[in-house]
Amino acid sequence: MNVILSKPTTFRTRRQLPDGFKLITEEARLSTEFGEKYPESVSELFVQLYLAVKLFKERSKANVIICGRYGYLFSFLQGLIPFRKRPLMLMDIEWYNSYANSLRNNFSKWTKRVVANGASKIQVFCEVEAENYASDFGIDINKFVWIPYCTDLDERSYEIKDGDYLFTGGIQHRDYQTLYNAVKDLPIEVLIAAPEGKIPLKYVSDNMKILGFIPRIKYMETIASSKAVVLSLEPGIRRCPGVITYVTAMRMGKCVIVNEPEGAKSYIKNNHTGIVVEPNNAEVLKHSLQAILCNDTKRKEIGHNAYEFSAKNLSYERYINDIVNLTLSQ
Repeated sequence: MNVILSKPTTFRTRRQLPDGFKLITEEARLSTEFGEKYPESVSELFVQLYLAVKLFKERSKANVIICGRYGYLFSFLQGLIPFRKRPLMLMDIEWYNSYANSLRNNFSKWTKRVVANGASKIQVFCEVEAENYASDFGIDINKFVWIPYCTDLDERSYEIKDGDYLFTGGIQHRDYQTLYNAVKDLPIEVLIAAPEGKIPLKYVSDNMKILGFIPRIKYMETIASSKAVVLSLEPGIRRCPGVITYVTAMRMGKCVIVNEPEGAKSYIKNNHTGIVVEPNNAEVLKHSLQAILCNDTKRKEIGHNAYEFSAKNLSYERYINDIVNLTLSQ
């Protein structure tokens, strides 16, 4: 079995891959290089073009090809022109778009169906994403497979401490208005890893501190030293946001509080490995935070359960086994 793996941007591990896997790193490398030179939309197109050309040149040597969301164009071309089509696992896709213009919206749906036709399997990070994509774009739900996100924290040492602040982060599909109303009266600082200016100042209270853009290592260290991690997310989004942040926190043994139950249910058992509350409800979120901050025993118990669950189910070994098993089935 010969497998070409174009390293997805979320695939951070440096461990050795199984026999038969050939790793190419253009996807991750070029996304960084082009991102520093061009606007995001232009950068992504350049990476997709480069990767499509490379994979078309090398696909005859592979039994299976695996690539991340930058393989979108390659999958589209395979779906459009299936001659010499190779089995393809498309990972890390992010399908958010809806357009007010019906013509543009129909074109977007058509392209996604072509992409799905060009792939053997499409990975989703949350089970509900498969349902969303299948129903919204008219794609067979069996085309999608849930491969849970994995963490590689064992490759780098982070000092885990029970700090004196709550942590949150990100700007994509975050609901900072609800977060603001939930935490503004709490007697604890809330650190927010998000670029300056991306959160309206009216939703930043005196106990909320915006850290701006911080490097990944600093991001991880700030999670590791937090008392708990809270994510206030927009509901009803096709591609469930926040997964990487709350899964990483769970792997560090942190109690996480998330108000997006549809996606979080794939990872969090409420009041056991985390806390899941209804969206857009500041009072419910506030009471959940107060309960955790006033009960160290319960907070630490949930954090321990989260660590045990993630160490067993969200490990690199489990992730690679899932990929290998799917690869062998193609």
